[in-house]
Amino acid sequence: MGTYKCCIFFTRRFALSDASTPGDVRMLFTRHAGGAPYMGIDELRRYLAASGEAHVDADTAERIIDRVLQERSRTPRFGKPSLTIDDFQYFLFSEDLNPPICHSKEESFDAMEKLEV
Repeated sequence: MGTYKCCIFFTRRFALSDASTPGDVRMLFTRHAGGAPYMGIDELRRYLAASGEAHVDADTAERIIDRVLQERSRTPRFGKPSLTIDDFQYFLFSEDLNPPICHSKEESFDAMEKLEV
């Protein structure tokens, strides 16, 4: 909550609204987590395989979860490593953990030529 003084006498308080998770990210998380509030190693591995990642094993998924938790978490978590919906959103939009697809310039020009025809 932000507090601002107006004209020395009045204090205005503004509630800061946090950006909520987009609906499509929420739907992806719910689908691959099986409706649970956490996504474990097996669920993340299945998501990565469904999204087109080749040869994803449990060790790779565990490393991804550990890295996300290291970068996001300020408090230690005990038990099995798992992602919350906010951690999953961070993973999806992180350029280091989930880089965008890079195409060569030739492929881009070929695609543009096909669109013009």
